[in-house]
Amino acid sequence: MPSEISNNIKVEAEDGKNVALYKVVDSHCHPHLEGEEIEDYAEFNQALTNKLEDISLLQITCATSYENWETCLEYASKNEPFTIPAIGIHPWYVMEENLPEDWLDQLGTLLLKHPGAVVGEIGLCKCAREVRYHPAGKVAVLSRQREIFEAQMKLAAKLRRPVSVHCVQQMGPMMTILKSTLEKGEGGAVAASFPPAIAFHSFTGTSEQVKRILEIEEEIKRRSEVDIQEPIMYFGFSHLVNYIMCSSEKSVRKGRDALRAVPLDRILSESDVPSQNDVKLGVTGSIAYIAAVRNISVHNAARITAENGLRLLKAVTTK
Repeated sequence: MPSEISNNIKVEAEDGKNVALYKVVDSHCHPHLEGEEIEDYAEFNQALTNKLEDISLLQITCATSYENWETCLEYASKNEPFTIPAIGIHPWYVMEENLPEDWLDQLGTLLLKHPGAVVGEIGLCKCAREVRYHPAGKVAVLSRQREIFEAQMKLAAKLRRPVSVHCVQQMGPMMTILKSTLEKGEGGAVAASFPPAIAFHSFTGTSEQVKRILEIEEEIKRRSEVDIQEPIMYFGFSHLVNYIMCSSEKSVRKGRDALRAVPLDRILSESDVPSQNDVKLGVTGSIAYIAAVRNISVHNAARITAENGLRLLKAVTTK
């Protein structure tokens, strides 16, 4: 798959300039789960069927648990070269009883077998059901989340794979991990201690947290043993999470302020939906949301986020 995508990502335009073949990139979705369609999208999906069919799409379908790694990989294989798989353990599922002790070794083996795969969905989440209800208690669950997240980040760094990160109400611990990784990387191996690209999907943090994350990136680059010109940190915004699911005007304002704080070359479009039937509508909703908040045309928002998505994936599409 990597060579196929690499060959298809760029085509030669009449004026001799390289342009992206994929008009839209969905940087985070879960169609392999074959989940329920989003109720809010039903009417629009029906009305816009013909227009949505014309969209050229590249999507990253993200596994959530050990149980659906193979399903994710199989789905991506059947939909090459327009679907990139991402495999990892979501923070909601770190306490599953069927998670084998050698899960990390198995993850590494699968990633080596599939050089075009991203690591994801991984991260930290204070809102996970297990945090509230698991018999082990809140502290144990959050500790386990951090343990599994750090292990997957190290593996992604070792194998040079981008990561798709879920972080909800855990930006403090997330910053601690990033800063710790930065310090441990002293001595000429700073860049190698981090994955080549880190995408915070459906970002629900603040504008100040965007600034702090970008400061970490600047430190990575400043201390790096190699000259890094391209972005490391990216921020995805979905219509589903960052608009539909916002329950108050305060949360809407926070999301808009965060999006305005992200440099244009770091913004990703995403649907974050579990049904293939909703992917195109979800990601175009994301693009429309980004366009409105950043006061740019929908066309430019689509172009910018597609370019960013392809750059995010460069580590797995140029092998």
